[in-house]
Amino acid sequence: MSPFTKRAGTYLTMAIIVAGTAASATAQGTAGSQPLSLPSGTQQMTAPQVASQPTGTTQAAAAEGKPEASEVLSTKGKLKLEISAMMGGGSKSIDLGTTTSGDAVKVSGGGGAGLAITAGYGLSEYLDFDVSLGGQASTERPAVENADASFSRGFLRASLKVLVPVRDRLRFKFGGGVGIYGGGELDVDTTRIVGGSRNIVKYDDATGAHLSGELEALIRNDFTVVAGLRLYSVKYKANSYEQNGVAQPVSTLRDDVRNLDGGGADFFIGLAKYF
Repeated sequence: MSPFTKRAGTYLTMAIIVAGTAASATAQGTAGSQPLSLPSGTQQMTAPQVASQPTGTTQAAAAEGKPEASEVLSTKGKLKLEISAMMGGGSKSIDLGTTTSGDAVKVSGGGGAGLAITAGYGLSEYLDFDVSLGGQASTERPAVENADASFSRGFLRASLKVLVPVRDRLRFKFGGGVGIYGGGELDVDTTRIVGGSRNIVKYDDATGAHLSGELEALIRNDFTVVAGLRLYSVKYKANSYEQNGVAQPVSTLRDDVRNLDGGGADFFIGLAKYF
């Protein structure tokens, strides 16, 4: 387990404990059809080419034996646990080479597929606080049959969100915050190509900002479904570089690899439970 993962787990545990205390005081590449062709006479990593009420019936409705007209989604003073999946794209990409038909093969420092666990707390009728722990990885695009490339990282994000009711069971949430992004690793394997190599670049932990907008709908019994869009900005700085298992100077990396842009946009969907 990496130091970042241990720290992130500790931070998430502390967030859940703090949220719970506040709640009691006030009542979270497939194979392609084309092979990759490296530029002749170049190294991939060094050359440019490459009103709240509980769910249920109201007192009056229960007394009359009638079902409640509607349920109200209110999370003030409640603890939330949510699991979500995400998929997105990076704002910038680095070139790895070209396919035999001339298409550029790229990998980005943002986007890709990921999962997150979120702990949150309803500060008021119109304000929520969330802490999310997760991981994400992007792969080469388009996928090729004789090379693999990926950029993976973990994250710990804190967000403050404003709530805008749409109707009883539905509301819009928007806001933003900051995050810590750790364990960043770029892994490019072109050893199946003549003249190719295995290149692994590792990055320092980085911080970044994000904005998000989402819709949250009540299903029943304090379960909700969430779907939205997140925009984020983060920059990674390389701290080590290996080629075929041999350490190389970080200074020999191209600038766009040494200083990797990790910004992007993700669509996400999740399921949450309030307590």
